[in-house]
Amino acid sequence: EPGEDDLAALMREVAEELGVGIVGATVRHAGHFAAPADGNPDKTVEIEAYTAEYVGTLSAGFEIAEHRFLSSAEADLASTALRQILQHLKAKNVID
Repeated sequence: EPGEDDLAALMREVAEELGVGIVGATVRHAGHFAAPADGNPDKTVEIEAYTAEYVGTLSAGFEIAEHRFLSSAEADLASTALRQILQHLKAKNVID
């Protein structure tokens, strides 16, 4: 939304799309990632990634077909950008 910072956007989007609340004090910037868009290698996807704790029960929202947790061993199921994020989080001992 116009004028919204990353934290506000993160909290709003997670609530809208996954039905849970982010615990603001636990939000940590995980990094900036850029990768070719899946299916359109002429375009680049740029992502600011964050980790955080949440409260509530996850449920797929309007724009989400399904949700699941992935380990770094399942990175081949993800987009190029998400594979980069999973590899980074694994190297930092945040996941797995």
